[in-house]
Amino acid sequence: MVDIVSTIEELRQTGAQFLQTDLRAALTFTDIARTSEVNGTRERNVQNAAKAYASVCRLIPKLRLLPQQATPVEELRLELRRRLEELGVTV
Repeated sequence: MVDIVSTIEELRQTGAQFLQTDLRAALTFTDIARTSEVNGTRERNVQNAAKAYASVCRLIPKLRLLPQQATPVEELRLELRRRLEELGVTV
C-alpha cells in the first residue's frame, strides 16, 4: 500500500511541475506576442498561449493536486488568463 501512496504523490508532483512548465512557456508566448511588431508572429504566439491555457484548465481537475501543489499552478494560470484577456482573448 505504501508503494501506491508514494506513486500517487510522485504523479501529482510531476503533474504540478508539468503544468507550471507549460504555463511558464505560455507566459513567454504572451511576452513575445506583446512585443512583436509582426502580426503573424503575434497571432501565432497568442494562439499558442491560449491552447496551453485550455490544456492546463482541462488537466488541473484530473491531477487532483494537493493545496501546496495547486497554489503555484493557480497563480500562474491566473496570470496567463489576465495576459490573454489583455491580448483580446476571451477565456
